[in-house]
Amino acid sequence: MNSQQINYFMAVATNLSFTKTSEELFVSQPAISRQIALLEKEFGVRLFNRSNHRTELTEAGRLYYDFFSRAKTQLRNISEQVSRMENGIHEQIAVGILEGWNVDGILQQLLGRFSDKHKDAELSFNFFSLKEIKTMLLTGGIDIALTLRNRLLETEDIECIDCSSIRKLLIISKNHPLCRKALESGRELSLYDLRDETFYAPWDSVEETLARDITGYLSPYGFTPKLRFVHNSASLQCAVRCGQGAAIVNELSLAEGDPEIYSIPLEIQDHICLAWVPGSGKQYAEDTMRDLKEIIASRSDGAGTKEK
Repeated sequence: MNSQQINYFMAVATNLSFTKTSEELFVSQPAISRQIALLEKEFGVRLFNRSNHRTELTEAGRLYYDFFSRAKTQLRNISEQVSRMENGIHEQIAVGILEGWNVDGILQQLLGRFSDKHKDAELSFNFFSLKEIKTMLLTGGIDIALTLRNRLLETEDIECIDCSSIRKLLIISKNHPLCRKALESGRELSLYDLRDETFYAPWDSVEETLARDITGYLSPYGFTPKLRFVHNSASLQCAVRCGQGAAIVNELSLAEGDPEIYSIPLEIQDHICLAWVPGSGKQYAEDTMRDLKEIIASRSDGAGTKEK
């Protein structure tokens, strides 16, 4: 057993898919399967039940997943303690943020408050996909997540609190032929104009759920969208900027405010939430979450939360 095998196992257990784990880690699926097989041979049990359509943890697999989650958390905590002892830092709070969001103003305010109150501590930020956020929370890689309320977070180990609502937008490049034609004729682009367009979405958001949601958003306009899933939000925004199609994002998206992007507000809202795993033992975690929630609330307006 080695750390690579454990990391592959944890990733597959989170994704419940060898294919998605392969794409996420940029490792071939056979290579991941071989390492999982070696782990199963060493443990003497099957870790996953696999079929053509589903991958599920066995009871033994669930026990090992819980064990490795706790072990990773403990190892990270000890490593941080040693590092802080050597650098005179009492505590480090790691915040994970949903990738693709423009939240610089929120984070600057939070960092200012944190620095004023906790001179002996550090605050760090990193951006992750929805699935990575869940994994990082459960393995202790982050202490707090700033994300959307999502079915992926519906687990007894993770607690969530809503901070604000945020409106969804449909985005398309202003250089797209349909958008350019509408703007040149002096009219607004309508959702129905996009009935034959490809709509892009990040696959890490769970395809079946997201496909159902996007179809539901657009069904009142009399069409079922053609969907194409890409690796992440950066890939989605690149496809839209290059005029390859449209996408549905929210007001915190990096694409919002881009002068090359045309956006149509939708009468649909998401919920921004803070997520954490109780019992981390971090002295300043609760205070940091309280500050973050206050900052987000202070930046809310009637339409949602956005960078000013």
